[in-house]
Amino acid sequence: MLTTGHANNIIVVREGQEGNWKENGKIFNLTEFNDLVAFRSAVGSHFGVDAKNMKFMDVLGNQVFTFDEVRSKDIVVAAGGAVSTEAMKDNAESPVIPGPKGSLLWGNLYDVFPDPLNQVRALFKNFGPLVTVTLVGDKKVYTDDPKYVEIMAKESDVYCKKVQGALLEMKAVGGRGIFTTNGTDPDWQLGHKILMPAFSPKAIKAYAADMSHLADKCNQCFQQFADANEKVDIYRWMTNYTFETIGKTGFGYDFGLLEDKDKPIHPFVSGMAFCLAEGITRSKNPAVYKKLPLASNYRIEKEIKMMHSIVEDVIQKRKHMISRNEETPKDLLTFMLMEKTAEGKGMDDEMIRDQVLTMLIAGHETTSNTLSWALFELAQRPRIVETCLQEIVNVGIEDGVVPTDKQISELQYIERVIKETLRFHTPVRAISKQAQCDNVLPGGYKVNSGTNCIIALDAMHHNPDVWADPESFDPDRWLPEAESQRSLYSWLPFSIGPRGCIGRQFAIQEAKIGLAKFLRRFSFTALDPEKVSYNPNVITTAPVNMWMKVSPRTNLPKATNVQVISAGKPSAVQATVTALELKPQTVPFPPFTFLYGSNSGTSMDYANTLASKVKKLGATDVVISSLDDFLPLMNERFASSASSNEVIKHALIVVTATYNGTPPDNAEKFDVWMSNTNTLAAQPLAGIHFAVFGCGNKQWRTYQVFPSKMDHSLEALGGTRFVTPGAGDANDDIDGDFAGIFYNVSRINLLLSFKEFLHSLSSEWRSRFTNVVDDEADKKEATLTDGLTIKTIAPQHSEWKSARNTDSTYNSTILVNRELQNVAGSHRSTRHLEISVDKEYLPGDHLEVIPQNDPEIVDVIAQGLGLALDATFIPTEVDSASLASTRSVAASLSVGIPVTLRYLMVNRADLLGPPNRLFVSLFAKKLESIDSTAAEALKLVTSPNSKKEFELFVKKFRTILELMEAFPMVNDISLNEFLCCIPAMVPRRYSIASSPLVLKDRVSLAVGVVQDVDHEKKKTYWGQSSGFFYRVAGCENVRLSATVKSCKDTFRAPKDISTPLIMVCAGTGLAPFMGFLQDRQARNFIAPLAETHLFFGCRNEDDFIYQAELKEFEKQGVLTKAHIAFSRSNTGHKKYVQHLLMDEGVLLWNLMHERGGRLYVCGAAGGMAKDVRKALGKVAQQIGGIPETEVAAWLENCCVEDVWG
Repeated sequence: MLTTGHANNIIVVREGQEGNWKENGKIFNLTEFNDLVAFRSAVGSHFGVDAKNMKFMDVLGNQVFTFDEVRSKDIVVAAGGAVSTEAMKDNAESPVIPGPKGSLLWGNLYDVFPDPLNQVRALFKNFGPLVTVTLVGDKKVYTDDPKYVEIMAKESDVYCKKVQGALLEMKAVGGRGIFTTNGTDPDWQLGHKILMPAFSPKAIKAYAADMSHLADKCNQCFQQFADANEKVDIYRWMTNYTFETIGKTGFGYDFGLLEDKDKPIHPFVSGMAFCLAEGITRSKNPAVYKKLPLASNYRIEKEIKMMHSIVEDVIQKRKHMISRNEETPKDLLTFMLMEKTAEGKGMDDEMIRDQVLTMLIAGHETTSNTLSWALFELAQRPRIVETCLQEIVNVGIEDGVVPTDKQISELQYIERVIKETLRFHTPVRAISKQAQCDNVLPGGYKVNSGTNCIIALDAMHHNPDVWADPESFDPDRWLPEAESQRSLYSWLPFSIGPRGCIGRQFAIQEAKIGLAKFLRRFSFTALDPEKVSYNPNVITTAPVNMWMKVSPRTNLPKATNVQVISAGKPSAVQATVTALELKPQTVPFPPFTFLYGSNSGTSMDYANTLASKVKKLGATDVVISSLDDFLPLMNERFASSASSNEVIKHALIVVTATYNGTPPDNAEKFDVWMSNTNTLAAQPLAGIHFAVFGCGNKQWRTYQVFPSKMDHSLEALGGTRFVTPGAGDANDDIDGDFAGIFYNVSRINLLLSFKEFLHSLSSEWRSRFTNVVDDEADKKEATLTDGLTIKTIAPQHSEWKSARNTDSTYNSTILVNRELQNVAGSHRSTRHLEISVDKEYLPGDHLEVIPQNDPEIVDVIAQGLGLALDATFIPTEVDSASLASTRSVAASLSVGIPVTLRYLMVNRADLLGPPNRLFVSLFAKKLESIDSTAAEALKLVTSPNSKKEFELFVKKFRTILELMEAFPMVNDISLNEFLCCIPAMVPRRYSIASSPLVLKDRVSLAVGVVQDVDHEKKKTYWGQSSGFFYRVAGCENVRLSATVKSCKDTFRAPKDISTPLIMVCAGTGLAPFMGFLQDRQARNFIAPLAETHLFFGCRNEDDFIYQAELKEFEKQGVLTKAHIAFSRSNTGHKKYVQHLLMDEGVLLWNLMHERGGRLYVCGAAGGMAKDVRKALGKVAQQIGGIPETEVAAWLENCCVEDVWG
């Protein structure tokens, strides 16, 4: 229900829609406006009309003249406001809606077809949320933005549905039905008015019995397939189920599709399928196409006659039954024949026939799509299936039994799966609206009267600006707290408003019953899922090649009294909670919950370490989970804490990293939850004691931003902090920060909090608890290889060969690898790389690469440690909870997959980084029987309180090779020891230096080669990744693993051509801006309409990368000016990029403050980025007159950073 919810809010509704203001109204906050003019302008922008001609009235029709009068109302009506021709002329400078160039004859036909689903998504990625497309002479405006959808979707005096395109071609089948008539058509108005009661909640409940009976019949056919061990065309059988459902509930007709697995397809079904496909074909061709003497044109006429004949025959028989007062089925056909409007109007036989056919078109196809895709997605997600099954048995769904209304309503998780399927595989890819008058959309975009506007539902449902991680299938998006925070117009599989799908609840109920029945009885396995695609030649997203194997289910869970919420439970959590339920009173310690937010694995490793320590004390009620996965379990987990009498009711320890100040990928949902005002009001952490440890890099300005937010939020939500937040610096000894500071301090504070609890323990238990650090240190060496079990493979076994077939582990190829610097003059190197990718990207994104170690170094290390590189083995157990480190190579292994040591040392082991504490501890253990003095020295530097000592140690021994050279007597390390102690290689991220509009299937990188020369040691230390690129420069078709990583829209260039763009960087910080410039060049963002400035710093002409390309951008007007600073020029005068900013302070102030420009910074966080912020702060103060106290806020508002440590 729409309510203002605040004294400063007001609801505005368009004239003529007052009766339905709850759906069509818009809430405005009046504190955002100073006067009536500003308020009127905002209202006009929202409703897509010109504010000059708009007036306001109250709900009684009295005009409201002043802003004070507006403020006194709860609801006002906006009247008038359609844009006049004069107003359009006044607004002649409006920006042009962008779009691709097309051919003279076909326009942009081949920008949309033959793959409309993916090609339309690509249009928005390339051109923004509004795109102009011309299809065979018809100009259309596409959108995937709820902001514009909200304006277009409602039936109003500005936009309404106009049957066109493929839907218009279906009018030959649907005729005067409500699906194929315009909203202004009297046929639609009559049909809609009569049919609405037939789809009321009460009426839909009556159809449950037929739906259930037909689902059981479909299961009988599945059993026949299982008995015969035959594969199932799942889309065909979901079509059979939904077609029969519409046939039965719509007009009492049995197509016989569910009688037997070998039953041939009914001619009606094949005829309907042909007409749907032919509708798409006709929409892509000129009007003359359907008049040509083609076989397809003759066939469509034949199929339509056949379908008309069948339905007309049923209608006449039903009318005969009614005339003879015989008992008639209580279905939609009887309803349509009997029902009249208040004015006494009813539907004639032709319209009833067309309504039946409309229901068959719209009712069977969309639901069969949804059920097919749902089973396909579930077949690949066993955890979600487990959750569905738990709900099914909890609710009490049984084979052969019609579920009650209550049972159907309790299938809430099943409904979330259906909703997510409707988003992930939207059945109807787009809906069409037509502008009824000239109007202006938000942003000033003109739309002329008669323009056909396409709401691209599929693209909107995959829009990363609307949905977090849209390419993940996640039913938890539909939890009430998540759904309530999204725009009503962000998810429209059934459209909305008067033209919304009349059968929405019918379809949801049918899908819930069908999915519950199918899953309860059978397990579905997708065969060749990579071959599954969709059919672009029909109106819907119908699947192709969706073959499955069905097996009778034998593993139904036992019913519980716990409501199913989410499938997001990690197995460790599930196992712990289960044990807790069995023996809740036997746990001698309060519950411990360890949560982590981690991208690289460091935070997860620390959380596991802490959990392992408390488990060794004897604590059994321990949960370890990512923040997001734990969220659905929180209420149940913390429920007992509020009533507990313990001093410490529940200990919550959170270890989390941050990325540019934002939460890690697996903490985003938790961040939204803890930031919600409703969460704050509920105080869900009352009685919980918490501590937070943050991982980060002090070089970054956003160091500890998210961990600090976490700490403050947990307290605000009712928690009690039992230790000051800990902080680990990845630019220093982060392991020392964690082990030496946070763990010990946490332990001391926890002991103090446990004072009364400890007194109640026996002396033995008290000793075990208080001396845990010493006990753990003694045990540590003996547990280095815990958690990993491997089976050696001999050369005669088939796995020996398969372990060497590693081509599939690489997904990318280095296509170009050239030098960017004048190496003879600079004595340094920067490589320009072009690498193939298998995922779409946007300028501002990153490429995450896993480099490869030098084979020579691999040989030396293996030989020195006594390891055979050809050793081949299969991991039979990898228990992350027991491993000494979840950042080790062992933690990356897959159980049951054969692998060679050579492959792991080349591709996964970090051999060039400094030795970590675990690897040094391994050396200490080996030295005990050889040199006890050396062993004690190594134990000392790895102890938790030896942070400074370890820092000095790794400065002396910078690599594993140097550690081996210092202790050559350590030459016999087992395979398990090496795998469990050697750290895994951390992927390297690079800013992408290209645009997909220029390089579609590949990305460019600019990689500065790290060569650190130690003159005292006479050694060169190469960068792990950059050294790899330098080493393979002369090789062709080098394969590697690379993944596109989205910047999550934190570093995207302005989409508005009028917004000035300022780019500031040094060295390879230029990379993302090369992508920006390529993108703007492709979009024709050139002067004078676009203003773009680059401030770039380098040493001199020798290391001026991309110099020729930048000059060409300037020549074309893509780059207004390149401002260059040389810090090592021949003049001897050093000038850095921050000095350029001060020199151009007036220009910057004008661009950023006066014209709303955006400034982007890319480069090293520790030096250049900090100096740039200082320079910008001085510009703001000394030129703009901004007070020093307001500078930080000003910078946050107009500056964006992508920096590295």
